[in-house]
Amino acid sequence: MGEASLEDKIGKWLHRQGYPLEFAVAAALKRAGLLTIQGMHVADPESGKPRETDVLGLRERKHGALKLQVVANIECKSSRKHPWLIFTHRTSKADRVLPRAAMLASRPAEAALFCHGEGFSTDRVLQYSPMLTFGPRLGFGGRQAFFDGNQDQFYGAIRGVMSSSAGWVNSSNGNEGAQAESKALIKGPLTVVVPVMVVDCELFSATWCEDSEQVRIEREQWLPIRWSGARDDALFRMAWVVEAGALDEWLPHLINGMDDILATLSIGTERLLQCRGRRSLGPLRSHGLDTKGAPAWLKRFIAHE
Repeated sequence: MGEASLEDKIGKWLHRQGYPLEFAVAAALKRAGLLTIQGMHVADPESGKPRETDVLGLRERKHGALKLQVVANIECKSSRKHPWLIFTHRTSKADRVLPRAAMLASRPAEAALFCHGEGFSTDRVLQYSPMLTFGPRLGFGGRQAFFDGNQDQFYGAIRGVMSSSAGWVNSSNGNEGAQAESKALIKGPLTVVVPVMVVDCELFSATWCEDSEQVRIEREQWLPIRWSGARDDALFRMAWVVEAGALDEWLPHLINGMDDILATLSIGTERLLQCRGRRSLGPLRSHGLDTKGAPAWLKRFIAHE
């Protein structure tokens, strides 16, 4: 047998680096009908340095001259020899609806979502969205199995996708304070970002079982996981961890959720424009919403301050 060609050597190296996973994920998003972009860069919200994103999947619609968009920010991790293990806890039915504050949204989009209702927990459209509700278990941490010490890449991977997602939010805000945010409402997109990790390994959950007083290990295809390290102004944000082999099955859930968010953004944007036109929360009260608990930033945003 002759020596392998340079092309074969490059192909093997590329495979070891995990790049084929990015191409496969991008192809799956395109088949599902999402606008798909690879290799975009966004400023890290902490360091300010450019951070490359793996794959973006976008769902967009127009509301007059405004663009509404939901972005699936997907980080791909190759971990074939090391299964991912997600630590989970059981949730009550009341805890299975994602609160509005847990969404990663630009300031204009957050204002529009607020104007749609008092929060996701009281929102009939979003309450049953497959992207904004989760089952009896929610992840709160994890590890790569069979790794010891600092070799485990779980923490860095989740932190990375949450940081780049926050970066996309900042870029939609204009990152220049209230004046830039007001301009973004008129000219820029109203953006909601869904952070996603896709791993090319087997995915498991670890949950404490009260009956047996032991940790139960179960095979999974995808799981939601909360993250409290991306921003200080929320109790947590939520991301999804998806096994690559289950991506085609999971994508319809993603797209349905993105469409639910866009529908809610459209209604909220119309109400927000009414409020900004009058520089008052009055139009929200005409829709039966209690504005007593409206945050100060929303009042300033509507008043063009």
